[in-house]
Amino acid sequence: MKILYRTSFITLLMLLTASCVTTKPPAADSMQVRTPVSVENGAFVPVSIHLPKGFAKNQALDILVNNELAVTVKISKDTLISRASVRVRMKQSGFISANIRSNNAIIEQAKSPYIKVDGFSDKAANLGASGTRHKLRVTSNKIRMLFVNEMKTDNYLEQVTIHTIEGDTTFVLTKIVSAHPYVSILLNGDPGEVKISAKQH
Repeated sequence: MKILYRTSFITLLMLLTASCVTTKPPAADSMQVRTPVSVENGAFVPVSIHLPKGFAKNQALDILVNNELAVTVKISKDTLISRASVRVRMKQSGFISANIRSNNAIIEQAKSPYIKVDGFSDKAANLGASGTRHKLRVTSNKIRMLFVNEMKTDNYLEQVTIHTIEGDTTFVLTKIVSAHPYVSILLNGDPGEVKISAKQH
């Protein structure tokens, strides 16, 4: 009995060790996709891309929902930002991923945990006609914006650029972005005076 018990214990220990290896957290300097693991309404899913190493001005950051492109982020200066956040539409459970690419080559990838979507209701609050109106909040080196745009076929918000003394950050949006888009960045420097430009489709 003692031998059997010892064998079972060793087997269990091996299984636990193997489990720990497969669930090893990403390295501290790796890109990370942070999302909730469960949402009641897939029409408004927050996603934050953490970029400890940043990325270069000749590269682009793509955010995809179940392999469909939602947002592309571009910058005018190397390692300008360390975080980019948006809200996206997710009609079914799955994953949100991020790619850093140079030309057509992907040089870094990251993926969220599996996200369980309990439902989808795309009825947005009536905040007036869709356009480029926005609310801007700047706290230290964090810049947040909320736009009034339902992100439907007509007049959806196609591009947003945040202008700072450190450089420009551009979000190229698709209709997978949630109604009344929220975008946010964390700069690696002082933003100074912040200006916003936006373009409708």
